[in-house]
Amino acid sequence: MKLVWRQWYVWTNNLLAVILAITINLLTDDATTALIAFVAILAILQFVMARFQGEKEYRAQQSARDALLRPLQPPTPARTKSSSPLHLLTAPYSPTPLWGRTAERRALLKWCTDRDEGAGVVHVVSGPTGVGKSRLARAVAEDLPDEWASGWLLSADGLVERITACLEPTLVIVDDAEQIAELDTLVSQAILHPRSVRLLVLTQDAELLARQHHAIAAYLSQVTSLKPVGEFSDWQRWFGEAARSYARTLEIPPPNLPVETSFNSSDSMLTLHVRALVAALNRSGAHASTMRQLSTELAEIEQESWRTDLAGLPIGCDLSVLGEVVTTLSLLPAQNTHTAAGLLRRLPQFAEDSSQESRFALARWARSRYLSSPDHRLDLAPHLIGDRLVVDVLTRCPSLLDDGASAFPALVRAYTNYPDALPMLINCLLQQGNELVAGIRTVISTCSADRELDHALGDVVTQIDPNELKVLIGYRIPERFPQVRCAVGLMLVNRDRALTTEGVEQQARVNLANSLYELAIDLLKVDRADESLVAAVEAAALGRELAKSGPVHRQSTYAMYLTQCCDSSVAAGNLDNALTWAQESTDILRTLASDGPTHRQQDLARALQKQGMLLEHMDKTTEALSNLRESESIWRKRAADRPGKFEVQHAQSLVDLAHCLRSANQLRDALHTLEKAANTLSAVVQDGADEHRSSLAAAFQGLGTAHWELDQHQEAVEAAEAAVTIWRQLALEEPHRFRPELARAVGDFALCLSSAGQHTDALTHAQQAAAIWRELRRSNPGGHRAAVARATSYLAIILAESPDRRNDALVAGTTAIAEWKALRAEEPALYGAELAFALRNQGTTLLSAGERDQALITCNEAATLWRSLSDARPERHAPQYAVALGTVAACLSALGRTDDAIEAQRNAVRLWRECAQRDPELYESSYRSEWDLLNRLTGEVTPFN
Repeated sequence: MKLVWRQWYVWTNNLLAVILAITINLLTDDATTALIAFVAILAILQFVMARFQGEKEYRAQQSARDALLRPLQPPTPARTKSSSPLHLLTAPYSPTPLWGRTAERRALLKWCTDRDEGAGVVHVVSGPTGVGKSRLARAVAEDLPDEWASGWLLSADGLVERITACLEPTLVIVDDAEQIAELDTLVSQAILHPRSVRLLVLTQDAELLARQHHAIAAYLSQVTSLKPVGEFSDWQRWFGEAARSYARTLEIPPPNLPVETSFNSSDSMLTLHVRALVAALNRSGAHASTMRQLSTELAEIEQESWRTDLAGLPIGCDLSVLGEVVTTLSLLPAQNTHTAAGLLRRLPQFAEDSSQESRFALARWARSRYLSSPDHRLDLAPHLIGDRLVVDVLTRCPSLLDDGASAFPALVRAYTNYPDALPMLINCLLQQGNELVAGIRTVISTCSADRELDHALGDVVTQIDPNELKVLIGYRIPERFPQVRCAVGLMLVNRDRALTTEGVEQQARVNLANSLYELAIDLLKVDRADESLVAAVEAAALGRELAKSGPVHRQSTYAMYLTQCCDSSVAAGNLDNALTWAQESTDILRTLASDGPTHRQQDLARALQKQGMLLEHMDKTTEALSNLRESESIWRKRAADRPGKFEVQHAQSLVDLAHCLRSANQLRDALHTLEKAANTLSAVVQDGADEHRSSLAAAFQGLGTAHWELDQHQEAVEAAEAAVTIWRQLALEEPHRFRPELARAVGDFALCLSSAGQHTDALTHAQQAAAIWRELRRSNPGGHRAAVARATSYLAIILAESPDRRNDALVAGTTAIAEWKALRAEEPALYGAELAFALRNQGTTLLSAGERDQALITCNEAATLWRSLSDARPERHAPQYAVALGTVAACLSALGRTDDAIEAQRNAVRLWRECAQRDPELYESSYRSEWDLLNRLTGEVTPFN
């Protein structure tokens, strides 16, 4: 057809040109002029016709391409004034730009446009729900050159053939990749066309996806893992921009935004957008604090948008009935309207045959209003709203859960945002039958861990058929599910114990010992120290017997079991037994290291570190320093022998050594040691070893404390702030693991800020630290008691700096003292210094508040406790005892008891003199100032000596 058309318009052009040329010739009688005119007109006509034909062919090609690639394009919903605006929260329709992902955006665009066959056809983008995977994918698609096609995968059937038929490169965005059953087939077909196809695969867990789809496994090296981005100020700015963008798109007045919006540590970018949309709509939930409140508000908006459809639906339908219809079709797959209508029989009001017409009408309404997901369930976008509707309706209509297997995927997804879905999720899980183990694995790999889910799954594990235990054990339970690990560990121990009773094979005893050891570790992580110790001791007893007649490696394994006995014993409060086990483990490893391979030296170094920190915890600083210095020496030699391999271990040993040096009041040595560690770890992290960021944060945190103790206030603030920055990012990525570390760092930072005179910032951070600890304690009522007490003590100190907050400081101080006394009553060998510190500061606050008698009582109590600590460890506690005596003297002076005040001050001066003789540089200034204070009390002028 193209050839016929081209021949037709060429001959037509020529004929017209000839006619025009003859006409011109007759008019001009000039053949030359006619010939020139003929050629010119012919060229012009050829150009015009060619242009016309080119545009016609281009329109035809575009039309054909659009028809071929239509499955990639999400249909634009029909919108009316009464329609819900919630589609704006989904990536294809978002009115806001992409924030904070410049590097990832450029890298993915380059991966597409370079079209390097070696770059691979598949790139995986992973990250938790709401982190911005889909929005990043849309931004990459928007940046593609004009010759590229792009879109979202709605159907994989014949897609690659359609793309190659278009002769244009195409980016396919595969969202919710876990739900795409034909993903393997799509990848296998796409890799045959590396210059035409790019698949951008979005998933929450790349490793889980690779286990489900083997074709993806080869592309795990090409994974972009998204983590939360931006600081608090960024989020404030983005929130305002988003709210105004939503208002502009919806053609409504811009909202009046609060000066500052509160964001939780668990908030995602989706949460920010939800808050912004609710604020733009001026809804009552604009200031809601939890995701459940926000999503309930959005669900109400969605349901209100149904109201205009009621007139065209069967009589008797209301918003509640429509909610049940939508929920049923969101839980259960239906490939067509007929199947969907049949599913609605589950609703009591539509169970009779006479309701068939109503069922069909409602099924048509639901399927016309919402798209279907790849598994043929209704896909309410964003899922945040659909999941909230599902949970709310199932709470009212639990009978919809009768088919637990079908409802299970939706409830797993719902629980990731709504903890109140847990009872329904567990109920569905227990209905999985032979798929129970697979269901447990799905929940573990999909849902964020929390205490309630962890305990509930632990209970479910106990109901597993022992014959299926091997399947679950083969799947490594993540550490964020410690109760599940304990439950599996107990079953494994019981299985291995039963095997040892059936015979005396050595391997069965080895397996039992290993199972007991792993169980002891997991029990310790859930604060079941006594049970952990029992398991560890039994493992050690088996290990001892196996080591007597076994190969050399049995000796090192036995030492490992002893180390766990030590850890469990420390947690159970039995430090003496812990030290005995630690010493035995170290002796074994020292013997093995003396004539064994070099890796035995590393085992010895780890044991020495652990024993050294235990000794330091027991106030045996001299022995602790000996162990830690030997450990540091071993790691230093290993780092010198193997550059690039053991620098991190050496740096970590320096951090432990510095901690002990601080305990021994060797503050400058501690500072220099920490500086070495921080420099090493900074270089390692800058080279891309992100896994060592926590070690770097710990080094900075110790560095800040060391500067603070040396009164180097600005340096202390800088180091402590660097630590907080790292811990904050880590806590965003793994809250269950790093939020306690963040809370400690924030508390230390508050003290540094206070010492530097930045009292407002100090109070803000002290309150933040206390709030995090209280939150952590609520989720684990038996844990974090000492941490909460310490944070409360810090808060009391900083509150006392403001005269108008002294009453608050006294309340906080009283709370902290009560907690320290309770802790010390349970473990008399511990917490003496913390209690004395809290008492002394409380006494100082009471004195400044004018409560002199009570201040003297409290300061005397603190001084008595410091004296007992100083008698046992003068090099560590004598300075604090001297400070306490000084506060006693101040209280006595305020009460007019001058002679007693002078006596107390003389004792303080005597202690400061002894401290200054040991370390003049560190303590001479304190000695001099206390000497001058004594002169003022006595009214004498005695020269300083």
